[in-house]
Amino acid sequence: MEAMQIVIIEDQEAHFQLMKRAIIKEYPSAAIRHFPNAGTCLERLGDLNPDIIVADYLMPGMNGIEFLETLQRDSRDTPVIMLTGQGSESIAVQAMKLGAWDYLVKSADIFKLLPGAVGKVVRERKLRDSLRESARLNDLLLNNFPHPAILVRKDRKVVAANRIAQEIGIRINDPCWFGFGNGEYLSEDHKRFLKEHPDSDPSAGIQCTFCLADQAFASGRPTNIPELKALDRVWDTWWVPIDDNLCLHYAIDITAHKHSEDQIHRLTQQLIRAQEVERQRLAYDLHDSIGQDLSTIKIGLDTLADLHEGDPSLVAERVPRLSKALQCAIEALRNLAYDLRPAFLDQLGLVEALQEYCDECSKRYGIEVEFVTAGVAGLRLDPDTRITLYRLVQESLNNVKKHAAASKVEIRLVASFPSIIVRIEDNGHGFDVSERMNAGRDERCMGLQGMRERVALLGGTIRIQSRPMEGTRIRIEVPLQEEANGAKEKHSDCG
Repeated sequence: MEAMQIVIIEDQEAHFQLMKRAIIKEYPSAAIRHFPNAGTCLERLGDLNPDIIVADYLMPGMNGIEFLETLQRDSRDTPVIMLTGQGSESIAVQAMKLGAWDYLVKSADIFKLLPGAVGKVVRERKLRDSLRESARLNDLLLNNFPHPAILVRKDRKVVAANRIAQEIGIRINDPCWFGFGNGEYLSEDHKRFLKEHPDSDPSAGIQCTFCLADQAFASGRPTNIPELKALDRVWDTWWVPIDDNLCLHYAIDITAHKHSEDQIHRLTQQLIRAQEVERQRLAYDLHDSIGQDLSTIKIGLDTLADLHEGDPSLVAERVPRLSKALQCAIEALRNLAYDLRPAFLDQLGLVEALQEYCDECSKRYGIEVEFVTAGVAGLRLDPDTRITLYRLVQESLNNVKKHAAASKVEIRLVASFPSIIVRIEDNGHGFDVSERMNAGRDERCMGLQGMRERVALLGGTIRIQSRPMEGTRIRIEVPLQEEANGAKEKHSDCG
């Protein structure tokens, strides 16, 4: 056993020497200090910091009970063994209540019993210090863990829980299943048993339906449920055996991660559907418009020679019609290409491209589109910002054309460092925004969700305000990103 620091308070020198001899015989390396009274000991106690104090009850100036009261008042937890020649039970009870670790009566065997009492106190103190250190480390570990975490025994009693676990209902010394919704996740058989036997031990054989603690104890290895739905959240849940009777149980909240995964999956499906819709639209436009015009031109050219042989004047009459049909096909093809990738955007910049598009929408759909810009014309915006802002305005006007039945649209494009702000307002029918966003596969919902995603990719924000019969207002704000000098555009837009 390692060296101990022992203080003996005894006013009789002979008794001190006998006690010292008995202790040294059992613990040769022990360092023993002697004080004839309690007052002198208290003056030096802070410097000595002994492992054990052996104190007589009857001492000059201050008796043993008063000494214990002083130690308690000063918040000193040094173990004390009380000795008395009176053998009073009331003194013994009082001493133990005040924190004495042991109590010995001065009898013929006192010098034989004292070393055993010292050894017992040493062992108990080591156990206490070990438990305190374990509790401190457990508290440090659990409370620095950023997820709900508990230490639970085989009988499902919680012996430690961090603050996060306690916030969701876990309580130390309660069964762990009780903290999960007051037993909400027990099997029906277990719920019935607890209802029929309210006075039974609530931990005996009772556990949540998803619990894998027994598997962890049996295998001696961590067990895991990657996705557990409980308490209206989704958890990555673990059981880690510490020893044969103790298990660390913690859960990582992955609700936001799962929501993001689901959103990515949903958006991927929407993207695939949007691509198919766009391909279908292109096919219809090519077949119904350009294809029909080209077929008309081909038939006209095939019969032109016959007209020339029969009546040449008919050729002069047919050629203008064929030329007009060819011009229609050219314009339809140009419009189709313009919708896929506006050439003005790369050649003239964002402001001119948007102005051109707004003018074209006014002519094509009969909607008054007022486009005003401030502070943007002189900026060399990076390719991602240019195409995104263009597509946002394009999608907004497309929604107005399809759904709003508006007669007027106002678009404001303003550079307000460090952002670019776009405001789009129409006087159309309007709609319930939350209802529309929850409409799932509705075409307009996909358009609005696509706008949100485009803005999010630039690190911006979008606010959509609308009510039935009150029009729609959209405010978009994105970081102002200019193209670096000499930067080459490696941007491909899939629109």
